[in-house]
Amino acid sequence: WYSGIAGRNQLGGQYSGSLYGFFNRMTAEVSGSYFQQYQRYSTEVDSLVFETSSNALVKFDLQLTSKLGLFGQGAWADVHYRQIDGPPDEEIGVVRNSRVDTGGRGGLRYTPAEHWSVGLAAEGTFADFDFDPDLRNNTSTAVLGSVEYSRPKLFFNLLGGWREGDGTQRKYLPRYSTGVGSFFLSYFPIRWLELQVGGHRQVTYSITATNPYFFENR
Repeated sequence: WYSGIAGRNQLGGQYSGSLYGFFNRMTAEVSGSYFQQYQRYSTEVDSLVFETSSNALVKFDLQLTSKLGLFGQGAWADVHYRQIDGPPDEEIGVVRNSRVDTGGRGGLRYTPAEHWSVGLAAEGTFADFDFDPDLRNNTSTAVLGSVEYSRPKLFFNLLGGWREGDGTQRKYLPRYSTGVGSFFLSYFPIRWLELQVGGHRQVTYSITATNPYFFENR
């Protein structure tokens, strides 16, 4: 079967590096990564597309009291998609979503008891598209809450909130307001076996010209 799609042969991988700083009450991190690999694009294009991305992240966590902490982060990602030897509409569509994403998040984290933490954060993002930027560039803001439980054999994280977005020139990308969120559960029933389950609801960019985005539940 693969002999008929030799064009999909690609060299890929993931390369990353991080620098950490540990201070009296604060932890800081600066990291970067380069990613090149086949990925499932979305529920709209449920097939493998070739993604190339460069990423940078700066974050900190400051312990204000024994139970209260302040955290923040800034992120940048340059993402490019290719659908190799796929349907013509997908080959054209996924390339249109290549872009540079920038964003920041900051908030407070409270630890009411051992192994438990809850958080409240505000987030802002900006997407700068390679193709038709005047029509597709957009910004979004969100208020997010989180609950986390962490033990050696069990980890659970739940994130949820409300996101609003708008096109920078409002010519093509209509304004939206929607609930967003994600969850992740990891459990080790025995030392060498890990079980994972997760899901999300998020705003995902479409490959069609008539519908610039959709709300993905996965």
